[in-house]
Amino acid sequence: MNKRICSLLSVLLFAAFLALCSTYTPAAEMAVSITAVKVKLEGKDNLPYSGKFAADFPAGIPISPGSGLSFRGKAEDGSWLFWGVTDRGPGFGVPDSPEGVRQKVYLSPSFSPSIIGLRYVPGSSELTIDKSISLSWKEGKASGLPLPPPEGKKAEEIALDENFKALGHDPRGIDSEGISASPDGSFWICDEYRPSLLKADSSGTIVKCLEPSRGLPSFLAGRGRNRGFEGVAALPGGQVLAALQSPLSPGGKPEDFVRFVLHDEGTGVCKTLAYPLEPGLYKDLKAVRISDLAAVGEGHVLVLEHGPLAIGPRKRHTAIYLVEWGGASDIAAGHDEKQAEVLSLKTLEERGLKSLTKKKLCELPGLSELHESYAEGMTLVDERTLVVIDDSDFGAESCIITEDGRRIKGDHKAYTLSNGIISHGGTPSKDRFAIVPAIPHPTVLVLKFSSPLRK
Repeated sequence: MNKRICSLLSVLLFAAFLALCSTYTPAAEMAVSITAVKVKLEGKDNLPYSGKFAADFPAGIPISPGSGLSFRGKAEDGSWLFWGVTDRGPGFGVPDSPEGVRQKVYLSPSFSPSIIGLRYVPGSSELTIDKSISLSWKEGKASGLPLPPPEGKKAEEIALDENFKALGHDPRGIDSEGISASPDGSFWICDEYRPSLLKADSSGTIVKCLEPSRGLPSFLAGRGRNRGFEGVAALPGGQVLAALQSPLSPGGKPEDFVRFVLHDEGTGVCKTLAYPLEPGLYKDLKAVRISDLAAVGEGHVLVLEHGPLAIGPRKRHTAIYLVEWGGASDIAAGHDEKQAEVLSLKTLEERGLKSLTKKKLCELPGLSELHESYAEGMTLVDERTLVVIDDSDFGAESCIITEDGRRIKGDHKAYTLSNGIISHGGTPSKDRFAIVPAIPHPTVLVLKFSSPLRK
């Protein structure tokens, strides 16, 4: 296939995503057709909201169940049933403090991250919520507020209400980013804050919490800000695999692999595995993200990976890989688990340590360019069918509205916020902060592969 045809194909693929429902077959090592469906969740499931931005959200705040996805079976009418999970809740970035500390406004400070039961009618745009289970600790309900900083350290994030008043920190805070349901009705959930692996029973009560130095390797505490666990998969034999969102960056330099953690619930043994990144593919390794994992039989998982491309007509690379984890080495075995040094794939090879083996199954061109939120949840329906969902971020986004009415989205680096006052270049500004509607509902991708994925 020549370059001109490839370029034309890329344009056509992107255009296809603009339709309500589109199907295409990208170039891949395994033939696959992908149908993209813009689903609509019912307004009755929205979070009630009557705050200062309520005029823009008359029906409340849309729920956002796509941070993770786990298949739970098929209904008698043929509908597909899933478990989704929300993240910390409707929290939106505002300018940093003058000291450079990240800040977020929480529209619903009392929100508890939740497991959401989803029902999807294949071939339609119908996605409905049939269950909602709030996460809780034995001591009380969970919140989405950030954790208190470790003793002697500064806070990574400041939580504010919509009037810029500090909400404080909560030791029971959870930023849930992945879910994997077990046959016994329990759930494994990965948390980005600590980061931690949480096991919840069928009522949503957390019965086990594994975190750095308490069941998990201590080096995980050195993950980048907002770069904790992002994907989790319960594996056969009582093992659980979790993926950090991005490479660690000891000393500021990112590693060229992402660390996965394999936990054996029966023995308590925890191994660290290296997930390799393709050399030269990404513009910035720190920006690479692993979004989710899905178990595929014995010794294999699917990995949803994306990041900014170094070269090419598209800005982002979003792809699904088949990964063999059975033969990978424990890269932390016999070494200081704090891993202060910067490791690399070359260093691991020189030490005789094997990284995970991966094979690209398909790319999802156009998805990341169309949606500001990323594809985050992924699960197998059957041996040839995979479903991916994106995170709709509660149907809202933050922005700065300038004195002349322009909206500045995303990049607030020129501003700071302190004591409720927004400053620009160190000078108090008449520009104001707002939270405005964005894409209110997630997109569901249904991938049909030509060959079975299960081994």
